[in-house]
Amino acid sequence: MKKSPDWEGLGPEAKLVLLIVRSLAGCCNPELIGGFLEKNQLDWAKLNRLLAYHEIYPGAYIFLKKYPWLLPVKELSFLEDNFYANLSLLARMQQEAVKILSALEAKNIPALPLKGAFFLLDASVYGDQAYLRPMQDIDILVKKEDYPRAQVTLESLGYEKALHGDKEEYWLKQNYHMAFVKKDCFGRGCMAEVHWALDYPRKAALLPQLWERTKKIEGGGKTQEVLSCEDSIFSLALHQRRFGKMLLLKSACDAALLLKNSRLDWDYFTLEAQRAGTRTTLYFVLAQAQILFGLAIPSAVLKKLRIPRYKQELIANFIFRNTFQEQPDLRGLYLKAHFLLYDGFAEPLKAAFSVPREQFAKFYKLPPYAFKTGILYNLRWFYFLKEPFKRLFKKRGKKQSFSGG
Repeated sequence: MKKSPDWEGLGPEAKLVLLIVRSLAGCCNPELIGGFLEKNQLDWAKLNRLLAYHEIYPGAYIFLKKYPWLLPVKELSFLEDNFYANLSLLARMQQEAVKILSALEAKNIPALPLKGAFFLLDASVYGDQAYLRPMQDIDILVKKEDYPRAQVTLESLGYEKALHGDKEEYWLKQNYHMAFVKKDCFGRGCMAEVHWALDYPRKAALLPQLWERTKKIEGGGKTQEVLSCEDSIFSLALHQRRFGKMLLLKSACDAALLLKNSRLDWDYFTLEAQRAGTRTTLYFVLAQAQILFGLAIPSAVLKKLRIPRYKQELIANFIFRNTFQEQPDLRGLYLKAHFLLYDGFAEPLKAAFSVPREQFAKFYKLPPYAFKTGILYNLRWFYFLKEPFKRLFKKRGKKQSFSGG
């Protein structure tokens, strides 16, 4: 794994974003930001695009507001407005998360907060900076057999299922969570996702000891069970394989803080990754922590994960080249990473071949049950190859036009 990446090729906006996120994770001195601002001219529109993509506006405001004389007035005002809007949203989300978890507890339904809800309630990770981490929805994990009762409980709180245009059968049989939405008296929406697993259905049980390894914390004015630190990192790692922002610095910061501030059972990590076939997925998150945040990962752990040297290099280069793109092609990045985040080629091939029609439609922004979508879905192997061929010929065309000029 590369330990000292050369960031010289990055623009000043990307370098500032890296300083901000490292400061959030406690991996560098925040005072460096002031010196950087004094020495560099910034394209503030470009910086805002990066902050928005990586969802770190609140943290940026906390560090940049110390240097108002170095920021345009409009920029400081924009960051401040975003910060307080996020603070208001988090206050509502925390209140709603506690309400949901308390209602489930009253019905004797074991439930664990995930992702944003976990970091909001567990002060041991972000500490007094938890209010700097944005979240869009409330993720809750229940046991699969408890999901029907959990659904009834959320509906009793005013939530309704949000199927996003798909059939309910798809969510129940081919997915791992169900989304619910509720609007308050001010018309503001709140979304909660009830998970019964951390990944799409698979033959081998994933993290079979998860419920036995939970820990108790004090958060939101109540005692709450949460995932162990190791299983929280697995949860973040598995989330990186989803279609979306797999290089999101907010998520990388989550993992870095867990790795940095916890006494981890590395044997559990490596054994579970080997058993579940998630060695490369876990390695990707560890690589982000080492490359972006400079964290030291025990060499014995990396050795036990048995990631081939060529794949280590591919992962490092993928992180170097794509993390700080201003307007990344999410679909293109997903296609590049699809075979990169699995231990072999069989599982991603199978996933591509047997992808549900609904996921295929979402990926290509098609109506899921339209007649045309059905035809393209049945011809999906040819359709999958459309974009790579289009890009190949586009590049060749550019080369030909250049040489001809």
